[in-house]
Amino acid sequence: DPKVRLEMQMDGGGHERGFRSGTLAVPQIVGLGKAAELCLDVKDEENQRLAGLRNLMFKSIQNAHPEVLLNGSQKQRLAHNMNLCFPGLEAESLIMKMKTVACSTGSACSSANLEPSHVIKAIGRDSEIAHSAIRFSLGRFTTKDEIHFAIQEINRTVSELKKRSRGY
Repeated sequence: DPKVRLEMQMDGGGHERGFRSGTLAVPQIVGLGKAAELCLDVKDEENQRLAGLRNLMFKSIQNAHPEVLLNGSQKQRLAHNMNLCFPGLEAESLIMKMKTVACSTGSACSSANLEPSHVIKAIGRDSEIAHSAIRFSLGRFTTKDEIHFAIQEINRTVSELKKRSRGY
């Protein structure tokens, strides 16, 4: 609508017909291009490495706690992400007890929400089970030693909470 008056996003020169000022940051643009190139160079190898670490973590937790549920497909999934349900336990309790392992009950955009994840419910988990869902993310610099440490901490904490829980 020609009657809508647009205002500048930033003060400064008159670039982009006065709506956005500033010269393009060529070194940063080139740096981003190089970073993307480097990521593509190691993508397949890194995906395999992360999938191996993720699978090791899941199998080790599952061996200690056979009731654990993997959310989503076992084969068609991102290599760096794993979401598990621990039936009979509250995810918040598990996270609060496990101070040395970084994990969450959901995505960053829903971290303040106490409701169970709508995604976990959409894949067929009931509300009670969905309240036990915890997300683990691995990254470029995650090591096998860190995974072994996380496995020990998770298994220890789950066992401790199961002893205190009426459901076990």
